[in-house]
Amino acid sequence: MTDRIVIVGCGRRKQAGTHPAAELYTGTLFLARWRAAQVIAPGRAWIISARHGLLRPEQEVAWYDQRL
Repeated sequence: MTDRIVIVGCGRRKQAGTHPAAELYTGTLFLARWRAAQVIAPGRAWIISARHGLLRPEQEVAWYDQRL
C-alpha cells in the first residue's frame, strides 16, 4: 500500500462567510476534484488556496477575492 496525498486547487466560486475549507469553495470543478480526492486518498486530501497556501479541509477560512 502506498501513502498518497492529494492536493486540490481552490476555486473562484466561494460562499460568503467563514467555513471549513472543504465547504468554502462551491464551483463545479472544485467539487468534482474534491470528491475524486476523497476516493483516491481518503482523509489525506488538502486544498491549496490562492490566499492562504496549504489548507486542511476542516480549517476555517473566510471568503476572499483571489484565485490561482
